[in-house]
Amino acid sequence: MRDFIEIGPAPFEEDCAQVGEEEYAEKARLECRAFIEAIRKKLGPEPEGAHLKIKWFDHDFGSY
Repeated sequence: MRDFIEIGPAPFEEDCAQVGEEEYAEKARLECRAFIEAIRKKLGPEPEGAHLKIKWFDHDFGSY
């Protein structure tokens, strides 16, 4: 089993795509990719054994 920490799809208090919006999945994917790249640009690559990736969760209104 792998441990993970959820950091969210965008920086704190930034607007982000909302579940149920038209084309939500594509918008959310783009936001997450941009956030991951911003983190890497600021902090450098992940340390050995760690990696940033997009993880989807189930919700009553769809995956997010």
